[in-house]
Amino acid sequence: MALIQCPKCGQQISDRANKCPHCGYVINPSDFKTSDIKPTKSKKSIWVWCVGILILIGVGVGVFLYGTPQKDEAIDSEQPVIVQQSEEVKITPEFSEKVSKYLKVGEFSDGRAAVMTDEYKWGYIDANGDLVIPAIYTAYPFGHKFSEGLALVETEQKKAYIDIDGKEVITLSKDDIASDFVNGRAVVYSAHLNDDWTYTLSDKFRVYNTQGEITSEVPLPNEHALIQSGEGDDEAVSVGLTDKGIIIPISSGKNRLYDFQGNYLEEIETEINNVVDPSTYDYIIYEETNDNGTYFTLKGIKDKQGNIIVPAKEWYFPNAKFDSKSNKTYINPSQGLFVAILEESPEYLKNIENNRRGDESAEASYYGYVNLKGENTFSEERWERQRVQTYNRLNNITLHLEDY
Repeated sequence: MALIQCPKCGQQISDRANKCPHCGYVINPSDFKTSDIKPTKSKKSIWVWCVGILILIGVGVGVFLYGTPQKDEAIDSEQPVIVQQSEEVKITPEFSEKVSKYLKVGEFSDGRAAVMTDEYKWGYIDANGDLVIPAIYTAYPFGHKFSEGLALVETEQKKAYIDIDGKEVITLSKDDIASDFVNGRAVVYSAHLNDDWTYTLSDKFRVYNTQGEITSEVPLPNEHALIQSGEGDDEAVSVGLTDKGIIIPISSGKNRLYDFQGNYLEEIETEINNVVDPSTYDYIIYEETNDNGTYFTLKGIKDKQGNIIVPAKEWYFPNAKFDSKSNKTYINPSQGLFVAILEESPEYLKNIENNRRGDESAEASYYGYVNLKGENTFSEERWERQRVQTYNRLNNITLHLEDY
C-alpha cells in the first residue's frame, strides 16, 4: 500500500481509495502522478527489517569475539584426509591389511616408507598404506629412506634421488656411491667395480644441494687407496654425511671425518663397532629369556625411565642399535612406528615348499609395524601361528609343516 494526497483537501489517503474520506472528493487516477505515490512500510515489514538488522549485528559481534568460523573438514566427506609428513602414522585395520601384502617394509620418513613387493621390486607407500611411488626399483634403498624430501633409489640402469612424488630430481650413474641429504647437502663419488674385485674411484666428492646442483667438489682422501689396491674392506665403499663434514669408512668399523674442503678432522667409531650415542635415542630394547634346553628370547621396548611401551613378544626390531659401552640396545620410532619382524621357527623351515624369496631364512621373516601403544599390523592368524611355534619351541617339540 502507498499514500497519495487528495487533490481537493490535501489530506493523505490510500492509493486504493475511490473517495477521499475527509472531504468526499471522488478520486480520479488522472488527478495525480505515479511520483506522487509515497510507499509506506507495514508493521510486518518493519519487524522483518528489525530482525535482520539484529542478526547482522549478532554475527558481527561473534566474528569480532571469536574469529571467522572455520570449516569442519571432518564433516566434508568428499575432502580426503591429508596426513602431514611429520605426523604419526595411525595403525588401522585398513592400513594393516595393506601393509601385510608386502615382503618387507621400511621406516617412515617424510610421510613415505619403502616396501618390497612379491616381485622383489621396491616402491613407497604413504601414511595410509597406499603405494604412491610405483615399485620399479631393483635394490632396497638401504639406509636411504627419505631425508629432506629426497631418497636415493636404484634401477638396473642407474641410481637417482627422487622426491616424495617419485619425480627424479638428481640422476646418478650405476657406479655412484651417495649419501643421504643432511642440512641441504649430499655427497657423491664414483666407485667402479673392476673384474679383479678392486675399485676404481673418482678423485673428488661431488656435493649436491636439494635442487640437484653441484655446489662444490671435494678432493678424495688418500685412504681410499686401500680399496683401490684390493686391500680394503668392501663395506668401506660407502659415504656418510654429518653437519660437520664427510664420513669416509676406511674399513669395517673405522671411519674418518673430513670437512667440506677435504681437511681431516678426526677418526670416529661407528655402529659397525657397536658404538652409538645413547643420548640420541628415546627407547631401549628389553628381553625376556626362557632357557629350558631351547634358548628363546622375547623382545619388547621400554622408555628410558623403565616403563614398558611395547610388550615383549616373539618379534624383533631390525633398526635397533646395540651399544657395547652401555651394553644396551637403543631404538627410536619413525613417525610413531617401529619396524618389527616375526620369524618362522627354524624347526620347520626346511619343510616349507612355497618359498617366497628363494631361501629358508628369508622365508621366515614377516615384516610389519608396531606403535607406541603396542598396537601392530600383524594379523590374528599370523599371531596364532607364532603362538603355536612359541609353545613348541618352549616345550622342545619338533614342528613340521603338516602339523599346521
